[in-house]
Amino acid sequence: MASDFQAPLAWSCVISHTINKEQANLYCRRAVQLITDAGVLPVPRMFQLFFEYAEGANEPLNGAMEVLLQNTPQPAPSELELLFETYLKDPADQRNLDDMGEKLGDEVRTALDVVRDAASSADNFSQSVKAVEAGLGDGSDAGAVQRSVQELTNVAREMSAQSAEMNSILSDSAEQIEYLKGALDQVRLESQKDSLTGLANRKCFDRTLFDEMEEAAATGCPLSLCMIDVDHFKQFNDSHGHRAGDAALRIVASLFKYNVRNQDLVARYGGEEFALILPNAALETASQIAERIGTALAKKEIVRRANGEKLGCITVSTGVALLRKDDTLESFIERADRALYEAKRTGRNKVETEAPLITIESRANDRVA
Repeated sequence: MASDFQAPLAWSCVISHTINKEQANLYCRRAVQLITDAGVLPVPRMFQLFFEYAEGANEPLNGAMEVLLQNTPQPAPSELELLFETYLKDPADQRNLDDMGEKLGDEVRTALDVVRDAASSADNFSQSVKAVEAGLGDGSDAGAVQRSVQELTNVAREMSAQSAEMNSILSDSAEQIEYLKGALDQVRLESQKDSLTGLANRKCFDRTLFDEMEEAAATGCPLSLCMIDVDHFKQFNDSHGHRAGDAALRIVASLFKYNVRNQDLVARYGGEEFALILPNAALETASQIAERIGTALAKKEIVRRANGEKLGCITVSTGVALLRKDDTLESFIERADRALYEAKRTGRNKVETEAPLITIESRANDRVA
């Protein structure tokens, strides 16, 4: 029966470029098999993810999927959702953005047309006045003056009617533009969120960190970065199930939100790893915030809603780095990651800054020298 499987026409929307029917059917069968092996619910987003992986054209996605499936043959839905958001653009979201952007452009063009018409009408009125003035001489009789006054009155009435119509059109356009701007901003905001936790997603994190690094370089203000990993999360998932794991991630996200400053950005970086961007914060301040988050989490017991079963507490390990003048995006993240690794290596449920690592490296270099 597998050889007779045909890809439904409706699934063509997930294909990012042109392929023929035989290829589509082949990739479809592979995707279905991969979904079955991974124990994943075959919803459209997951089918698109595994179809793209089966096709093999999306190299960044392929690499991430291979690492994930090698380490976890049946990954949590949240991990797959994160890959989807990171490596695949949602066509529906993009269509919404494009559609609202086009409508917004139409409204702006309408408003500009009205303004141009108003300018043209004003110019016509000015020309009419000049024509009447030219027709009035010093010896004009009363009848000529009366006709001129009537002509000016007619032009003024016409101008007034056009002005009222233009004001109405401009008012409607202004309201529509405000509505479309709000809708466009909302879609853009949603496209920057992680669907499971509501935190910023990886794309938003990368863009924000780049912007904050430029701002820090321009102003000289400190910028710190925390890389945070949930301790023993795979063990928690294996013991209590993926749903409990997803619930735990949402709790972690919620506690992050309540324990950071307004100017800070918390993002889901990957799987059970999170990132925290702290503008205008030196290592000490960033470490204190990270410690506060860790303490709050360690006190929060996870309880299964269905039966009230207590699943224990979640802890996190955190690495903190401070921006240097010569940092790139990659080097900044890499140093925070190294501090995170040190926190996990030396016992977990703790915060490590790059400062001790810098001291160790310096001593090692001195010995070599």
